[in-house]
Amino acid sequence: MITSMYKPYLALVRETPRCDPSKEFIKELDRLVPTSIWHNAAFRTYRSRKDFAGIWDGSIESEEPELELAVRLLVNYDNRQAAESLITAWWKKHGCEVDPVNLEVIVDEAMQLTEEKRAYFRTKQQEEKAAMYVTKTKSEILNYLEAQPGRPADIADALGKNRKMIGMQLIRLHDSGQVVRDETGLYRMTEE
Repeated sequence: MITSMYKPYLALVRETPRCDPSKEFIKELDRLVPTSIWHNAAFRTYRSRKDFAGIWDGSIESEEPELELAVRLLVNYDNRQAAESLITAWWKKHGCEVDPVNLEVIVDEAMQLTEEKRAYFRTKQQEEKAAMYVTKTKSEILNYLEAQPGRPADIADALGKNRKMIGMQLIRLHDSGQVVRDETGLYRMTEE
């Protein structure tokens, strides 16, 4: 039973709209610009710093709000078109005329300011993709060897992979004890 002490609080909670400000930001972006920014990138950008919302809505003064917004987006999402869309949306939100020349200048500067950070993220993404590829290849090799023994060239042909890469993966699997190699160069699963 709810006591009368809590009734005003419950009424307030029921009247308060349940909305996440970042979701409202994303909806506003979708409404303002036809070229959408990935929602996860917009979400990360919005949540990146507390004052982002203030710059976005104009409640926090900034000498170059467009540049600041673009830099914050590019740090989270390496995409020039997304930065252009964010600035265009900001201009539309604040009743400014869209200026393609100024837009290009601002985004160029933002790209220069964030180059080091974006390069780091690109490298990190490539490393993650390579690690995923190696893991996938390792699984494919193990599946092949569960069915039958094979030489690196045979396995590479069967899987449609580079022979040298398959050879390196087989050496790693051999070193870890997951596969054995006989004197003829034939690899097979380790007997358990």
